[in-house]
Amino acid sequence: MLVNPPLVTGGLTAILGKGALKFLNNQKMSKEFVVGSKVRIVTLPPYVKTADTMPMLRPPDVVEIGEEGIVIDRRPGGYWSVRFTRGIFLIDSQHIETVE
Repeated sequence: MLVNPPLVTGGLTAILGKGALKFLNNQKMSKEFVVGSKVRIVTLPPYVKTADTMPMLRPPDVVEIGEEGIVIDRRPGGYWSVRFTRGIFLIDSQHIETVE
């Protein structure tokens, strides 16, 4: 049996519901970085997660504001694996910026 497609006006609301649509509208767009590019810490996260196969939470003082690192790869959820002087950590894109 064929299902009629939702109407163009309000079609997304009909599919997802008002709550899901509100959630999507409130999501921040994550910044995009090029693998191998230099980035700088602009704000300290509440904690830092290591990028090991068995990740560990570390206190935020393992990196400093203004410290520069190299982007290693992209991780799900807007996180980036970045190599700093004290190791490789998963950093949310909101805490880093590209070094010019």
